[in-house]
Amino acid sequence: MLKNLKWSSIIKSLIYIGAGILLAVFPDVSASVICDVIGIACIVTGVISITTYFMLDLKDSLFRNDFVTGVMIVMLGILVIYQKSVVLKLIPFILGIVILVSGFSKLQDSIDARRIGYKYSWIYIILAAVSIVLGLVIMFSLPSSVTNSILFTIIGCSLVYSGATDLYATIYLSNKINKFMKKVDTIAKSAEAEVIDAAVEETPVQQTDESSDHSSDAQE
Repeated sequence: MLKNLKWSSIIKSLIYIGAGILLAVFPDVSASVICDVIGIACIVTGVISITTYFMLDLKDSLFRNDFVTGVMIVMLGILVIYQKSVVLKLIPFILGIVILVSGFSKLQDSIDARRIGYKYSWIYIILAAVSIVLGLVIMFSLPSSVTNSILFTIIGCSLVYSGATDLYATIYLSNKINKFMKKVDTIAKSAEAEVIDAAVEETPVQQTDESSDHSSDAQE
C-alpha cells in the first residue's frame, strides 16, 4: 500500500510542478490554454487517485475515499475544459484550493513524522504553513489587486513550490516510515519468537507433572 501511495503522490507533485512552470513562464497565454492545462491536470490527478484505489488491497482500501475523490476531480477537470467562460473567473480560487490542500497534506505529514519519532517533524510544519498562506493569499487577496500576468506568475511559482515540497515530503517521509515499519516488524518477530520459545519450554514441564500424577495413581 505504501509503495502505491508513494508513487501516486510523486506523480501528483510532478503535475503541480509542470503546471506551475507553464503558468510562471507563460503567464500571458490565452485563458483557453490555461483552462485546458488545469483541466487536463485535474483529470490526470483524478485518474491517478481512482487507479490507486483499485491497486490497494481490500483491507487497505476500506474507509478510504480515493475513488470518490478521483471521480470528483475528473468531473472538475471536465468542467474546467468545457465551461471555460464560467471557470476562468474561478481559476485563482480553484488553484488556491489546490495549494491549500497541498499545505494541509504536509501538515498531516508532520503529524505522521512526529508519531514515528522523527525529531525534525517541525520542518514539515514550516513547509505546510508556507503553502497554506500562499493558498489563502491567492484565493482571497491577489485576484482583485494585480494583473492577470502577475497573478498567474505568482500562482505558477506557488504550484512549483507546493509540488517540490510535496515531492520532498513524500520521498523523505516514506523512507522514514519504511525504516520505522521494518523496526516494528523486527520487534514483533522477536517478541513472537520469545513467546514460542517460552511455550516450548513449558510443555515438557507439564508433561512431567502429568507423568508424576499417573505414577502416584498407579502406586495407590
